[in-house]
Amino acid sequence: MKCNRCSGAIIPERFYGYEAIFEGWKCIACGEVFDEVVLRNRHSLLKLATSPRRRARSTRSMGR
Repeated sequence: MKCNRCSGAIIPERFYGYEAIFEGWKCIACGEVFDEVVLRNRHSLLKLATSPRRRARSTRSMGR
């Protein structure tokens, strides 16, 4: 796997937080850290950014 930011090598790593231990990946070149949740959220944001947007309704009253 290659890093999306710098195309460097990615290694699996275990991360320890205050309340949880999780596994993810870390780029050995730039230090980018991500896991499944980060990837899922990035994918969701990308889908929102590329989806066609609906037109907002006009707030003006009609003919009054």
